[in-house]
Amino acid sequence: MHASFLIGDHPMQSGIKKRANLYGIVAALLAVILVALCYNFGAYSPESPQSPTPSSGILNAFSSYEELRNFLTTNSRTQGPFLFLGPSDINVGPVRLMLESSQINFATAPGLSPAPTYALEFEHSATNIQVAGVDEADIVKTDGEYIYLVSGTNVFILKAYPAEEAEILSKITLDDTNPVEIFVSQGSDRLAVLGCKYKFPESYYRNFIIDVKTFVNIYDISNKSKPVLSTNFTMTGSYFNSRMIDGYVYFVVSQPAYVIYDTVILPKMYLNGERKDVSASEVFYSNASDDYFMYTTVVALNMQNIAEEPTNKTLLLGGTSSMYVSLNNIYITFPEPDGKTTIYRIRIENSTITPEAKGKVPGRELNQFSMDEYNDHFRIATST
Repeated sequence: MHASFLIGDHPMQSGIKKRANLYGIVAALLAVILVALCYNFGAYSPESPQSPTPSSGILNAFSSYEELRNFLTTNSRTQGPFLFLGPSDINVGPVRLMLESSQINFATAPGLSPAPTYALEFEHSATNIQVAGVDEADIVKTDGEYIYLVSGTNVFILKAYPAEEAEILSKITLDDTNPVEIFVSQGSDRLAVLGCKYKFPESYYRNFIIDVKTFVNIYDISNKSKPVLSTNFTMTGSYFNSRMIDGYVYFVVSQPAYVIYDTVILPKMYLNGERKDVSASEVFYSNASDDYFMYTTVVALNMQNIAEEPTNKTLLLGGTSSMYVSLNNIYITFPEPDGKTTIYRIRIENSTITPEAKGKVPGRELNQFSMDEYNDHFRIATST
């Protein structure tokens, strides 16, 4: 059986034409409404003579100091100063003494645990790392011939091989600072010492602020017997975590976002003694309320070329919890009050640091080993 269709002014065909015209008009009206909505909600933004708020990927920067202050006073449920301790701070003697001898309430993100204690094993092996090519700081490093060791407030360089020639070649004394971990460059001619410097009040009060600074010292160790300090970078806040990729040290510093007497306390950086304040327009954020806010600053420092100025990106986040780093991305997690975990992905390439994505998952991750990256996908295991 064959069906034949006649093209002409058939009554059914006229009805189809009328409906087609009607649908076309409706589609045009919907398109106009859609463009208007996109314009009003920011999805479509034509060129404007006004300067837009600076942005970095998914985040916007504050346009002024007043905007930052208003954001903190409006969205932070904890007002005024509070004591925040990072993983490395908790195990420092004076800090532990303060916590044991007083009734101080201090803030740490759920899942944030004290820094682990390490057993010293003088074997020729690299640091146990999670991702190939992404070195992790430790208190002991070796290149098979020399051992680099953090002990107390000192860093030692030892001749380890051959055994009959074993000896201490040099000692770097840091006096009033606390070295936490170290990196050694692949060519073994640069040593990076990461640590913290604390300033304690004379008396222990229930409400007080510990002045904490994180430092990175780069030493030229081409002559292992005479290390030479090449550069010092110091930043206000507590040391959180770090990695090294192709000679670049990426480290993260956390500092509470205080508003004291209507004054915002912003992070400060010191490069070889020269101070630079992080301005409000350099702080990136997303619109959200939290129990408290932290300035989380990611710094990139070139170990091999100290003439290259360090770069940084400061994000206003909640309390950092864990960090996973691949060859191209830093993932920082922090817990939400609703039992979920927010994840930020920060793109890194040499000295370039760019926040690119934000996501949220139910539950909490255990630590960095609950996360990984595979075939351009990020994977995380959480528990509730």
